Amino acid sequence: MRGGRLWHTPRMLVEHRWIAKALIQKTISATGAIGAYHLAQRVAGQFRGFHPRSRMRYAALLAADVGIDQVQGATVVEIGTGWVPVVPVALSLLGVRRVLSYDLTAHLMPALTMQILPRIGECLGELAEASGVPLVMLRERFMHLAAARDFE
Repeated sequence: MRGGRLWHTPRMLVEHRWIAKALIQKTISATGAIGAYHLAQRVAGQFRGFHPRSRMRYAALLAADVGIDQVQGATVVEIGTGWVPVVPVALSLLGVRRVLSYDLTAHLMPALTMQILPRIGECLGELAEASGVPLVMLRERFMHLAAARDFE
């Protein structure tokens, strides 16, 4: 408190909503309610109508920031895999040799990831434009990825 008033503003609450989200997720994980939480996310949460476009942009921004020549052939560590590993998939499409992805809680949903693959294919043009990787190369890598039965 500053001067007897709470110091946070509505803007700060929005900017730092990840804190509340992290506390909720930690509680859910600790109580073993992950399955119910995943179902709720698919029915009414962020995975209802989920499209990977915005998350693929993160990989393109990384490639643009560090240079595509630094990304291609690299080993990358990603923290926070989440439910659908869109960023690692996009990094792979950009030419990253290996992505090591970690998360505190095993939220990864392999079936949903495989369902999302066609939507990732819809984003290749934007990924090519943002990263500078030729669309032909991205399509070739995507076809190889899409032919997989799982992502192991």
